Amino acid sequence: MLATGARPHTISLEGSELPGDHQLRTIEDGVVLQDSLRVAKPLVVLGGGFIGLDVAASAERGMTTTVLEM
Repeated sequence: MLATGARPHTISLEGSELPGDHQLRTIEDGVVLQDSLRVAKPLVVLGGGFIGLDVAASAERGMTTTVLEM
């Protein structure tokens, strides 16, 4: 799961504390996300803004990707 937005928000969902739950704020966050995208399937992106849609479009080809937007 990737949660994007103007400010980081924590999400109270079962499993949100598990590895594979990312926020994208820094270069370091991007490196960790890039490494995770190499092995993760499927991908859920929370937020359909510029960053969220860019990540969804850039995900590995053949990866099932879902974008959730309000």
